[in-house]
Amino acid sequence: RPKARHAGDEAKKVSPATEVRYFDGPVQDLPLEELVDLSAVVLATVKLAAELAVSELCLRLGLPLYHAAVHGSTLVAQVRALVNDPALDGAGPCLACGFVEADWLALDRGTVFSCAGDDGDDGRGAAPEPAAAPTVSPSYLCTQAAILAVNEFLLRTADGRPARDVQLELCCFNRATCESRLARRPDCPADHAAWRVERTSRAAPAAAPPG
Repeated sequence: RPKARHAGDEAKKVSPATEVRYFDGPVQDLPLEELVDLSAVVLATVKLAAELAVSELCLRLGLPLYHAAVHGSTLVAQVRALVNDPALDGAGPCLACGFVEADWLALDRGTVFSCAGDDGDDGRGAAPEPAAAPTVSPSYLCTQAAILAVNEFLLRTADGRPARDVQLELCCFNRATCESRLARRPDCPADHAAWRVERTSRAAPAAAPPG
């Protein structure tokens, strides 16, 4: 099943009263009006191109971004929290600022770090993705990354603590944790241009008639 649909269904089971919406398709195809009024974005993807697209959108729209990732061969769970403060006018870091040469090579090859293995199958019978590679990550490591992302999101929103541009890491091999500051790379090739966005509150949905 598509991951978005599956995650939406599971979220609805946890909280039936919550409005849950999902979109099966590339993030680049999401209408901007569905993103502009968000409080924050939590990202977990198997494609570097999607990482860059989401990071660019969040930077342009001034949306805080929490990116959960794993490095399976070293048992490291990572979360990158990006403030994307509109007042900085694009001067803050983006995900591409942390890309190393191997990341750019993987991006150019269209590598997909698929949970399904090296066949790139997405569960819908689609053709294999180019240059697919397994994540070599155990499921518990992905869970740790998700927990770190949700915890950082709650600390900066519900708890009201100041947002920070940081990278949080947990190495499950030796149970060590690490926090490092993130800053914009002067020669980052990604577009850091911020947009001027006028937000308007959406009208509340009409109540269903009785009966």
